[in-house]
Amino acid sequence: MELKEYLSLFKKYSVFILVCLILGTITGTLTTNFLPSGFNLNQTFYLAISQPATQQSYDYEGFYAQERARNFTDSAVAILESSDFQTEVAQEGQALMVKKLAPQVIRITAIGDNTQSAKNLMIKTTDVFNKKFTDLAGVENALSLKQIANPQEPSFKRSSRKIYAAAGAVLGIVTAVVVISLKSYFRL
Repeated sequence: MELKEYLSLFKKYSVFILVCLILGTITGTLTTNFLPSGFNLNQTFYLAISQPATQQSYDYEGFYAQERARNFTDSAVAILESSDFQTEVAQEGQALMVKKLAPQVIRITAIGDNTQSAKNLMIKTTDVFNKKFTDLAGVENALSLKQIANPQEPSFKRSSRKIYAAAGAVLGIVTAVVVISLKSYFRL
């Protein structure tokens, strides 16, 4: 095909392209309403196993306990992201996001309506997680989340409507061009 034929196709289907562009823009803009927004509090934790205080000499159990903690990181992230755990710790207007940064290192982001709500969610999350695994394992070899650094003050975050609208517009145009191309290729 030559450029003139492409231009005539786009001119012929300009209304369809415009409709797809508008629908994509509206969809992108409305998507921001469903994304979490509010005050974010990020905190990095180290997943550790507490050793008994009576343990004086080196033994292989201490080494294997740390290996077990390292291997448990993916499971800890899955537990923290599970809907059961989230409904236990989060209230209305709160959300929790978890990301594994490295073996035994987890970043938890608490999202709340206000700064105190985000701080309370972070405290409740670590307390509930640590209590569950202390009760499960007993006092010895209990898994726990240890803070790596002092938490920062929560900051307000919201997804940019302009970026999502632009992405939706581009996706709408691409969809329209693909549909027009397939229609002309198969001569429908």
